[in-house]
Amino acid sequence: MQTELPALFSNRGRGSEHQSIVTDPDHIARVKADYRETISDVMAEESLPSWAEWSRANGFLTRNEAHGSPGNWLDLYAVADIPETEMFSKDRNKLVSKFASSAGHIAGNNLIAAETGTWLKEHFTETLADMKYLMDDMFLSGINHVFYHGTCYSPDDAPWPGWVFYASYEMNPRNSIWRDVPALNAYAVRCQAVLQSGQPDNDILLYWPIHDLWHNPVGLVQPLTVHAREWFEDRPVGRAAEQLWKRGYAFDYISDRQLASAREARGCIQVTGGNFRVLVVPLTQHLPLETLRAMLALAKSGATLVFEGSLPADVPGWGNLERRREEFKHLLAELRLENTDKPGLREAKLGKGRVLVGDLETAMAAAGVPREPLFDHPELMCVRRTFAGGRYYFIANRSGKPASRTGSR
Repeated sequence: MQTELPALFSNRGRGSEHQSIVTDPDHIARVKADYRETISDVMAEESLPSWAEWSRANGFLTRNEAHGSPGNWLDLYAVADIPETEMFSKDRNKLVSKFASSAGHIAGNNLIAAETGTWLKEHFTETLADMKYLMDDMFLSGINHVFYHGTCYSPDDAPWPGWVFYASYEMNPRNSIWRDVPALNAYAVRCQAVLQSGQPDNDILLYWPIHDLWHNPVGLVQPLTVHAREWFEDRPVGRAAEQLWKRGYAFDYISDRQLASAREARGCIQVTGGNFRVLVVPLTQHLPLETLRAMLALAKSGATLVFEGSLPADVPGWGNLERRREEFKHLLAELRLENTDKPGLREAKLGKGRVLVGDLETAMAAAGVPREPLFDHPELMCVRRTFAGGRYYFIANRSGKPASRTGSR
């Protein structure tokens, strides 16, 4: 609304010539949160679907690198047939690449792609071992469809090193590693054949509280990148994801939009791509009213919800604030939390399901969510898939030493 332009542009130091300056940081943050959500919605509901629909109508599949967009990555990745991520040299985080795989897993897309080999080292200094290590990071992130980056055209008469692309691994015949690339390709083919079969086998839906990120009085658009990752690593969702990963819990992220279509199924939470045992909400301040309704509806039908630390305190945004706040508080009042026999954990029965509030790992144990004990071994990590006959595991050992036999699910 035009009446809120002074709040929207407050960071410029002055308001409209005809309207007063807004100085309340919470008011400013709420207006800007609505603005940022609108940008995300336009991309998720209008621009990207138009591109994807046109492509499919003309016989093309779509791949999209949603990272860098000023919107909810999970919603934007999910529009494409093949969500695509990327990692760089040492500037990478497997848990950030999981946003692409999570979007695909929730939507039921089998292929999750990665632009692989960008900026590993300086030109012609990368080894096949460097690429294999990166590829393993991709597989651990849920990626199963890698693309080398890249093979830059160079004319035959150009002296060595020929024409080079600024961010390329130099996967081409001018590179001394070229003779042995078939061995790396065979490894990739074998791993991807397994990782493209069956279904993802993750237990936890980890909610991304993006409205807390958007609730910021500073700036306007907020592009989220795979480089500067404070939007994730310095926030409760990043810390929760790190804790779950290191303890061997298998999870996918989920957005507000994706939760809206989730359903309870025999005590689990069902999305298009499969069933999950529990929904985890990391420490969250601002939760949309519609999302809280959806979460509590899942619990009433028989699902288990986990709120880390405490329940959310407020709704995000500015429009109809008091009305939404009142209903929000009314819904939270349905949760009659009581202490359990586990320190740091409270529980509320709600319909056929329950809501747990408190320490994250204590709640996982109480909810009966299993973990992979092989993560107890230093530098040992895995990702798993399920199929009719059992489970496939992709295991990476980063210790440089043989690993002793360990238990698994």
